[in-house]
Amino acid sequence: MAYPPIQELPPAPQRGDTDFSEKANAHVAALTPWTTNVNAAGAFIEQCVTAAAESRDDAAEGAALSERWATSIDAVSGELKGARGYAQDAAILAGMAISSVNFVGNWSDIAGTLAVPASVYHNDQYWQLLNDISDVSASEPGVSADWASTAVLQGDATGAIDMSGFAFTADSVQMERYDLASISTTATLDLATGNAFTVDASAPRTLTLANVPAMSRDTTVKITLSGAAAITWPAGIRWHGDGTTAPELGATWTIVILSKDGLGNISGVLGAKA
Repeated sequence: MAYPPIQELPPAPQRGDTDFSEKANAHVAALTPWTTNVNAAGAFIEQCVTAAAESRDDAAEGAALSERWATSIDAVSGELKGARGYAQDAAILAGMAISSVNFVGNWSDIAGTLAVPASVYHNDQYWQLLNDISDVSASEPGVSADWASTAVLQGDATGAIDMSGFAFTADSVQMERYDLASISTTATLDLATGNAFTVDASAPRTLTLANVPAMSRDTTVKITLSGAAAITWPAGIRWHGDGTTAPELGATWTIVILSKDGLGNISGVLGAKA
């Protein structure tokens, strides 16, 4: 709901006005709708104050719940997060509180101008307005840079996390270590499933690459071969050395590293063998 406007009253009559009666009639006639508008504005302000108080209470409850959750996890699993992690949680809660206080409704239901601070709901997310805009319908959250998502990343340690709408930078994500699933295959190295493969090379194999990342993307693939049978590699690999000759396999095992660059080239090198 927009702030209800209060129209200005017509000029009040002054003694000595030649049109005193006309001004008095117009002024008095305008007092009733003016009073109605003032009352409506007061009711609107009261609603905003109530909503702000409720949002403040919700934020405090969320902060307390987060603290209880963290305390329980720490008791079971030890210290799982450092000071940086708690600071990020506090920032998230603060953003949620700000969004609640300045929430104006579904983006698709809003028209005209909109000024900071304001937040809307669109595509199952809440969005915070960063810039004053003259036409809300021409600035879609998730498309226009006028908006920033206030959503919290969700996902488990082994599943995919939807990163759409989030800035992924070195400052926002830290990893002490990581593991890659090792995928067993005898034919297709499907890069949509992973980057580490084991190949039973006890018999001749013809290997192919599938779902190679787009031209502008880099990736590295580790291939562990057990056995020393003949391997037919995907065409076009630039092998270390003369550029065309694949490495000779070890009698027992061999590790080969493939690297795909942002220009679409795939290079290969012998990692180790025995």
